[in-house]
Amino acid sequence: MGRKSKFARHHQSALLSGLMAKLRWIVLVVLLAISGNSGAQTTSPSVAPPQTVRVAFWNIQWFPGRHPNASVASERSQIAS
Repeated sequence: MGRKSKFARHHQSALLSGLMAKLRWIVLVVLLAISGNSGAQTTSPSVAPPQTVRVAFWNIQWFPGRHPNASVASERSQIAS
């Protein structure tokens, strides 16, 4: 078990350097993918309460005479108009 030659040491160093560079790129891509995906998460619609608006109104002009207890004269007046 002697010392390694200068060529073998250089070759091993270059090989490790290349592997480290590839590993750095892989880690960078994975981190970017994770960070990019975390911003896209939203809550599911089933968790949020439904937002509905209910509107009710009374069409007072539907009654003859424009109110429930109108006189006969006001009923005729509205019907004639």
